[in-house]
Amino acid sequence: MKSTLLVFLLVLCGAASAQAQTEFFVDPASGSDGSAGTQGAPFKTLTFALTQTSAGDSVTLRAGTYSAVNETFPILLLNGVDVDIFQSETPVFDGGGSGTLFRLSENVSTVTTLRGVDITDCNVGVEIPAGTAVDGFVIQQCNFSGFADSAPGANDGYGVLAMLSSGGLTEDFTVDQCTFAGNTARDAISIQLSNATIMNAGGVLANTSSGGVDRTLYLLADEASTVAGTYNVHDNVFAGYSEAGIYFHAKGGGGNPLLVSTINCQANGNFLTGAGGTENGFQLRAEHNVVGQGGVVSPWICYSRVTGNQVNVLCETINGSGHTADILADFYGNRLENATRAGVELTTLVPTAGNDNNDPDFGPGHTGRASCLNTFTGNVQDFRIGAGVINTINARFNFFADGPPTATGGVPDTAGTLTNTINGSFASSVPPNAAAQVQLNAAADSAFVDYDGSATTGQIEVVVDGTQLDQADITEMALGAGLLLQLPALTAGNKTVTVTNHGGQTGTFTLNVTASGSGGGASEGGNDCFVATAAHGDYGSHEVVALRRFRDQYLKSNSVGQSFVDWYYDNGPTGAAFLLEHEWARKSARVALAGPAAVADAITSWNPGQRFAAAILLLGFMFRLVWRPRNA
Repeated sequence: MKSTLLVFLLVLCGAASAQAQTEFFVDPASGSDGSAGTQGAPFKTLTFALTQTSAGDSVTLRAGTYSAVNETFPILLLNGVDVDIFQSETPVFDGGGSGTLFRLSENVSTVTTLRGVDITDCNVGVEIPAGTAVDGFVIQQCNFSGFADSAPGANDGYGVLAMLSSGGLTEDFTVDQCTFAGNTARDAISIQLSNATIMNAGGVLANTSSGGVDRTLYLLADEASTVAGTYNVHDNVFAGYSEAGIYFHAKGGGGNPLLVSTINCQANGNFLTGAGGTENGFQLRAEHNVVGQGGVVSPWICYSRVTGNQVNVLCETINGSGHTADILADFYGNRLENATRAGVELTTLVPTAGNDNNDPDFGPGHTGRASCLNTFTGNVQDFRIGAGVINTINARFNFFADGPPTATGGVPDTAGTLTNTINGSFASSVPPNAAAQVQLNAAADSAFVDYDGSATTGQIEVVVDGTQLDQADITEMALGAGLLLQLPALTAGNKTVTVTNHGGQTGTFTLNVTASGSGGGASEGGNDCFVATAAHGDYGSHEVVALRRFRDQYLKSNSVGQSFVDWYYDNGPTGAAFLLEHEWARKSARVALAGPAAVADAITSWNPGQRFAAAILLLGFMFRLVWRPRNA
């Protein structure tokens, strides 16, 4: 028995040793590839360091220039080996004017990250070659500059080039918080799917580009490939492109007309700025190929600002010939402004008369109201319909800031045009000196538009009694029909509430704060300060707001929690009074509340099991906190 246990322990120790992770260091100035690769004795080159790693290891780079003098380009990135920077230092990888600097050399089956490096003066910054599968490859916080075509007109310069052709496998690839400044390059980010590959996770998130490229993001689905609705193109800021800011292109089906390539991704909160040349902001192309293949482009394009392009949104079908070439995108809540040709243009090449599947659409989208709640302003023409386009542009329930919409080549369906002043009313009044949730309803000819993502593009602004609400306190109801507002305690009287959509529409409303109101909330302000408010001395402090939300969202939603809330309202004032009389107790309470407030602030992002455990702990703490001052 003892010997069996000993063997078992030895096996465990061996397994732990095999799984141990190693961090290697590289310093191009003081390192040596003959050293141990530790922080005190770093390697000189990343090329060599990666030959010493295994999956689970990492390489940390010190500042300096990594060039072809010592490195061997392309540097081959490995599955499960992260390449990161030391603290906030900036390692610079300089290609000397040509070549590919980083290449993924094997399939990625676990999360693998390249983070924080500067990549400059090359043809391709990071390449994923055809046939390489990626299930968790992340390029994050890298700066790409000076990437260019190999020769004038070659169209082969890329910041990031991903040729994904794994053949039926699902890909997970992310470019996050990177910057791009090309030099007459083709694409800043080029993601090209073929061979029935499926992109179902990851995204292009919060990147910026200052130009020097034909297209900032080019996303292609070819040969029956799919970009799923779970892939996100969010919160990017792109400018300086000469062809398109974001280009979605679907075509091909491997020779079988039943195999259609599709793009269904989410594209929210992007800011695309043109220079009034020949460029498009969003370009959507659905293309029939040679022997029966087709494509459908049906992304969600929402809450973006697209400004100053020749065409802000171009929808085009190519070479239909009776087979599928369709655009069914959902355009919702965008601001389309200052186009030098058209806010939205539909065009088709080789249309098939009477065949809607070969005709571009502005919509009909997924919302049930076609393409709606968009703002058109400052465009030379709001709509342009090209020769051969059969469909009528379905643009109902939109805002037209400059008056009736303008169009050439056809008459768009703009029924239900929304007013440029937001109208509506509050569902009820609220009681004074109490936090409360209130509903603001839009009138039939109005709508609210709000994006809850991380970008400011698309966010609504709500000012109550001179104070702007946090975005976390604003919830948009379906199709802009109303807003749910979480209000702080307000004194009695009529309060002015101003709401401004990101499209520029503004409405002014009056909220009645009265003791006879039907809004909820027990008194927690004025002379009835409770424990958290008494401790912090500010009802609007971050900690008090976090605990209040925990109360409203979790305690009040069940009988046990509501019983505690009732007990707290009966007994809390006694504890609060004690704190107000003793400064030492207030300081102690602030320290004691820091942990629970942090838990309350984060709890909405946890899973149900974590929420339940935290709720029990927080509830017990709050009982103890209130009970102790009463008996002091």
